[in-house]
Amino acid sequence: QELGMPPGANTELWALENPKLLARVHREYADSGADIVLTCTFGGNPLKLGLGPSEARLVNARLAEVALREVGDRVVVAASVGPTGRLDLGFREYYEAFKAQAQGLVEAGIEAFFLETFSFSLELKAALLAVRDAAPDAFVSAQMTFEGSGRTLLGTDPAEFAALFGNLDADALGVNCSLGPEELLPVFQELAKRVPKGKLLVVEPNAGVPRLTPEGVRWPVGPREFAKALSEFAWEGANIVGGCCGTGPEHVAEYVRHVGRRPPEPREPEPPLALTAPGRIVELGKAPVPVGERFNPTRRKRLWRLMKEGRVEELVAEALSQKDAEVLDLNFGLEAEVREEVVREVVREVSKLKPVFADVSVYAEAALEELSGVGVLNSVSAHEDFQERVEAVRRHGGFVVLLLLDEEGDRRRALRVGLAKLRELGFPLERVIVDPVVEPVGVSESGAFLRALRQVKELGFLTTAGVSNVSHGMPERPGVNAAFLALALDAGLDLPILNVQEETVRRVFKGFLLLRGFVQPKRETGASELAEALMRGDSKEARRLIEGKEPREVVLRVLPEAMREVGELYSAGKAFLPHLVAAAQVAEPIFKELAAEVPREGKPKGKVLIATVWGDVHDIGKNLVALFLRNSGFEVVDLGKNVHPQRVLEACLEQSPDIVALSAMMSTTAQRMAETVKLLREKGVKAKVMVGGAVVTPEFA
Repeated sequence: QELGMPPGANTELWALENPKLLARVHREYADSGADIVLTCTFGGNPLKLGLGPSEARLVNARLAEVALREVGDRVVVAASVGPTGRLDLGFREYYEAFKAQAQGLVEAGIEAFFLETFSFSLELKAALLAVRDAAPDAFVSAQMTFEGSGRTLLGTDPAEFAALFGNLDADALGVNCSLGPEELLPVFQELAKRVPKGKLLVVEPNAGVPRLTPEGVRWPVGPREFAKALSEFAWEGANIVGGCCGTGPEHVAEYVRHVGRRPPEPREPEPPLALTAPGRIVELGKAPVPVGERFNPTRRKRLWRLMKEGRVEELVAEALSQKDAEVLDLNFGLEAEVREEVVREVVREVSKLKPVFADVSVYAEAALEELSGVGVLNSVSAHEDFQERVEAVRRHGGFVVLLLLDEEGDRRRALRVGLAKLRELGFPLERVIVDPVVEPVGVSESGAFLRALRQVKELGFLTTAGVSNVSHGMPERPGVNAAFLALALDAGLDLPILNVQEETVRRVFKGFLLLRGFVQPKRETGASELAEALMRGDSKEARRLIEGKEPREVVLRVLPEAMREVGELYSAGKAFLPHLVAAAQVAEPIFKELAAEVPREGKPKGKVLIATVWGDVHDIGKNLVALFLRNSGFEVVDLGKNVHPQRVLEACLEQSPDIVALSAMMSTTAQRMAETVKLLREKGVKAKVMVGGAVVTPEFA
């Protein structure tokens, strides 16, 4: 910007039009003493550029060539790859976008990649796999950006980040952006405790948290203070240190002088053995973990019909209605009769809220791709497609359930053969969960299963089993299941797959935890039942809770109050972005249906005109605010993103809103909010104004 790039311009395309100025920037960083200089390709994916894959590929290649030509003879030139700005896509859409970008960078000669400032684990996983496929031998660092709460925008904490990406094929893990060195240090310390020794650690703080003033952006941390702070990260085990927003060549020169080049400090990390979803980590090998079995179409005609008809919203609600399950087993029955996209969407949406056992075969790769965290591929036995399925699990950083199935019913031999094949494939045995296979009590006596379970536990493996299988064809099934569960837990069952909606079974499980000194893992929020159902994405339960109430009461009081609770929990750090999205997605159709039945006196609370300001194309936060306002009884007119002040003025004159709500993600475009407000006031618009966005502070407002 100091060299003339206008606020709101697309950085990559402007740099491409001004290669001499871009070369100068690269040269200044190299001259300051940096070992690694990044390409100007942070927003170079096709979705961010607004270009097709082939055009985006060319843009990345040309931008990389400028850096390589200017400084490639004396520093490592590495690619900077940033997120798409979209949180509503599936794995394949993310993957294809990053694959096109990576191919252009590789063609130019790039051999190192820094995947920076990601907040959604599914998107970062797709970026990592796309880059690895395009550049199998390249150095790749996977990095997330954390808020002041110590979590990403979607609720991921350092332990959860390490649990998934510690399993994936990245050379380094790291943190960058959002925070200054002082605020980022505790996040980095937590990450350093969890990342496996075989991976490097990267840190790139901002020059403090930017302060927006009427005169412009101020970065509070100067070069000397920044350099001293980076020294702290070096002592905590960082291998590569650098600067993100607000740091210039003068910062680099100072920290090169102050930190110097030294051997990294030794670390003794404890990598988590856990299943994850954004905002949730379930550690294994300690207390038993209940896995919900009810998403299975066997003898459930309605569920099978929903699967065949592809009714994703109802399927997701069905899975998430198992509120006492920490993990959800998703079994799609005869998968060939279910569309792949249905499997993908259900796995994607459920895994944003809870860890998943993907009990699939035909669509195993598709299901694993869509997992937002560390998941499990269930029901793998040492048959023909064994290698293909295990390789898919390894690629996506998950666990595999080894079924002890043998033609002659010999569990020991099945275990021996299965483990030999896993060792041959180099699959990490700590991520193997063994299922000794429960048979109905009328077919086989339970003692054989329990003996096999104890033997597996003696070998140090995690274990799982379908508890309800024991009572097939029996009367009094809940009692039989509960009794068998108690025996299996006592024998060491780690992940019982069970019906958490059976009262007897649930009470026995909780009783076992109490007697063994385990605390039942439960997220206590103090929220009402309706707010909890909304945050779980459980539309079935939400509709049950409002059943029988007057539509007017639901629209004007019940739903708005529940949504207010969700918002307050988010503010308090007890709920995260996936919970906000889930709540909005459940509430909106209910609100629309009932609003049509509300008599005319049920007028909106007011009209809100909402827009992302000119020069800014970010709208995730703006869209959420719009959803929450609608679900709270306001009429919302959404002008979209990149909206010029004149367009906001025209809309105000047309719509006469009570409130104008303006959003800006970047410090550079936040000034456009001030310009827009000034124009509205000059033209006599009396509406109240709200401003928001990642960099907005009360002082700036």
